Amino acid sequence: MVNTRHNGQLNGSSDDDIEIPNLEAMVAATIANMLPVINANEVVSRIINDSFSKLKPLSFSSAASPQEAEDWITHVEKFFEVLGCGDEFKARLATFKLEGDALNWWKAHKRAKGGDVYMTTCTWAEFRNNFYKWYFPDSEQQRFEREYNTIHQKENENSGEYMQRFLRLSSFVGPIAGDASRQAQHFKWGLKGWVLDRLLNTEFADVSAVNDAARNIEIFHEGSGYNKRNRDGVTTIGVSQAETMITDVQIRGDRIASLLVGTGMTVRVKVLRFSRSLLRVHSWLPPPPLCPTCGKPHPVPCHRITGACFNCGSTNHKVKYCPKRNPSEPMNTAGPSTTSGRVFTTTRDQAASTSGTITGI
Repeated sequence: MVNTRHNGQLNGSSDDDIEIPNLEAMVAATIANMLPVINANEVVSRIINDSFSKLKPLSFSSAASPQEAEDWITHVEKFFEVLGCGDEFKARLATFKLEGDALNWWKAHKRAKGGDVYMTTCTWAEFRNNFYKWYFPDSEQQRFEREYNTIHQKENENSGEYMQRFLRLSSFVGPIAGDASRQAQHFKWGLKGWVLDRLLNTEFADVSAVNDAARNIEIFHEGSGYNKRNRDGVTTIGVSQAETMITDVQIRGDRIASLLVGTGMTVRVKVLRFSRSLLRVHSWLPPPPLCPTCGKPHPVPCHRITGACFNCGSTNHKVKYCPKRNPSEPMNTAGPSTTSGRVFTTTRDQAASTSGTITGI
């Protein structure tokens, strides 16, 4: 059966259909008026703040040294990385954990910069720089800059340990360290001589790339016998062969110098060139480790263990009997003195004519 109730209104809308949209609009308006105005940034900020608080980062009130202040900055930066929060939230989260003297400093600084309005534009880099300026006096800053300019790898540390010191100082000096490429070049020139020799003509994008290459060279030398020891704690032949090579070069240099005696300037020039090449050989080789017996660095087995001569290394004599000692020094090759006692005799007549006790002369 056909419904004829809406006949004549097929192309239009009924009165009931017109009322329904108006009712929905009224309900939506009523709900909107009842709810507070919600800001999306505030919602995100609250979520990040709650997540940051749940991680329980350390608070900061004061620092006895610049290192403590830098350690706290590194500490909160790890939480920023975990949360993945944007740069606009980092300064707010960090200041939320300030207490005591640090909080008083920040309140005064924020008030001088414009109050809460300043917080909306304060980036993490700006906060960190202001923080370092407050806890890093000019004298400390200048000391860090001098140390950074002269930093180099120590003999008792590998390239990874050297990189940690380098990156710590570079974070203290700020813009003076330059970009990643400039830091890589500065780091490379501070490596040990025998490591730098292999990387001299190589360019790197950052410090990490330099460290990877340098560490590979160090591991190669460690695995090829340069710093190996046997069960007795004595260095193996790897470095000894290198030291023998240097000794041979020295001997050849002495022979060349003796042949050129009397030629004046030519002698000095050629010997100087030879000395520079010899210095380059020394800088290429890794330094020998410290001997556990005598505490001195030497590539050959310790003479205190083998009983060898400290001058030439022979086991047939001691150093005081060494035939290779300086001719100007007294040398005793005959061994210990064998001088015997002296005997004096007298006849019976001589004894009878002598009064008193007869003593030896």
